[in-house]
Amino acid sequence: MIKLIIRLSIVALAAMFPKFKIGYGVLLIIGLSLTSSLFFFGAYADHINGQPFWIVRNMILFGIGSLAIGWILGLALIRQAKGHQAMMEQGLEEYERVQKQNSNTLTDAARDERS
Repeated sequence: MIKLIIRLSIVALAAMFPKFKIGYGVLLIIGLSLTSSLFFFGAYADHINGQPFWIVRNMILFGIGSLAIGWILGLALIRQAKGHQAMMEQGLEEYERVQKQNSNTLTDAARDERS
């Protein structure tokens, strides 16, 4: 239950504040880069201590995977946040009108489902 509340609050903050989304993207890149470095260090330590090749190989692959996922998701979030921020700076009134129209469409769709 607490995980759900935390996830919902992060999604809500990211939807409302583009700078939060940029920070979250940077945090994602840094966090998964650190995770990747731990995998690489573990692979090095395992290699030095004579562990089987497949263990070292898998740790290197997990390190590369977490690094790639972190950069891909982080850059996607940053790009999305910059677009959202530019949209808000160019025309907040237009943005609000589109958001209101979208919420009205969702409300109308919900009413149609109930009837």
